[in-house]
Amino acid sequence: MSLSIPTLPLADRPALARLRAALRLNGLSGLVLAGAALLLLGVWASVGVMLHLKERDTLTDEVRQNTNLARALEEQTVRVFASADQATGRVRDVVVAGHLTPADLARFASETGLVPNILVQLSVVDAAGRFVGSNLDPDGQKNGHVDVSAREHVQVHLAPWSLTPAQRLPNADDLFIGKPVLGKVSKQWTIQLSRRIAAADGTLLGVVVASLDPAYFEAVYQRVALGTSGGVTLVGTDLGVRARVIGGQRSRMGSSLEASGAFGREASGTEGHFVGPSSLDGVDRIAAYRRVASYPLYLLVATARDEALADWRETRNVTL
Repeated sequence: MSLSIPTLPLADRPALARLRAALRLNGLSGLVLAGAALLLLGVWASVGVMLHLKERDTLTDEVRQNTNLARALEEQTVRVFASADQATGRVRDVVVAGHLTPADLARFASETGLVPNILVQLSVVDAAGRFVGSNLDPDGQKNGHVDVSAREHVQVHLAPWSLTPAQRLPNADDLFIGKPVLGKVSKQWTIQLSRRIAAADGTLLGVVVASLDPAYFEAVYQRVALGTSGGVTLVGTDLGVRARVIGGQRSRMGSSLEASGAFGREASGTEGHFVGPSSLDGVDRIAAYRRVASYPLYLLVATARDEALADWRETRNVTL
C-alpha cells in the first residue's frame, strides 16, 4: 500500500506564495529592527564612554591645577616659617650663651623682614612660664611679667607630661607650631612658633616664641581664585586649622578637621590628592595637599566637585 502526498489546488498556490513572501518580509524587518537596536545600543555605549572619559579628564586636570597651586603656596609659606624659625634659634643661642640684651629681641625680629605685618612679636618666657620680654616690650615693664605657663605652646616645653601623647613633640628640641590664640601681651590672634631653651647640661632655661599673624596667610590665600566653594587651608599634622579661606572669605580659623574625614584619612607623605567631603562643612571637594617643608603643616588646596564638573554636567545633559 503506497502513500500519496496531497497537493494544493491550483487556485490556492498564489495565496501560499503571498504567505511565503510576507514571512520573508517580516523576517527581513526583524533583522533591520535588531540591527537598528544594536546600532543604537552602540551609540549609547560610545556616549557613555565619552562622558566617563571627559569626567575623568576634568577631575585629573583639577587635581593637577590644585597640586601646582599647593606647591607654589607651600614655597611662599615655608619662607615665612623658616625666617621666624631662624629667629627663634638665634634667640635661644644668645640666651644659652648668657648674652641676651633687651635690644637683641628687636634686632632679631627686624632682621627676619617679617615685622610688623607678619611677625607680631618675638618673645622670651622664663623657666617658670612668665613673660620676660619681647621686641614690643624689651624688658617686660609695659605688660608686666605675665604668667603664660598654661598656654599650650609654652606647656609643651615646660610641662610636656601634662599634655596628651598626641600633643607632645616627637623630640624636645623640635619647633612647636600651635593653633591661633589671642595673645595675652600682643592682644592679637597669632600662630605661636615656640622652641625650648636649654643649657648644655640640659637645664631648662625657658622658651622663645615667635608670634605670626594668620591674617597674612589668609590675605595671600584670598588672591587664589578657586570658585565660590573652593579654597586654601593651612592645617597642622594635628588637624588644627591655622588659616583657612573658602570662596575668598576667611573661615573657621582655629577649628579642627576630623581624623575620620577625607583629609584625616588620606594625608601622608610629601603630597597627594583626594576627592571627598570636608569634615568642616560637608562640601565635596577635589583637593591636593603639600607638606610645608619639614614643619608639621600641610597646605591644602581644594575646589568644589560640583563647580569643577559644571561644564561636564551641561555636556551630559545636552547629550543625553
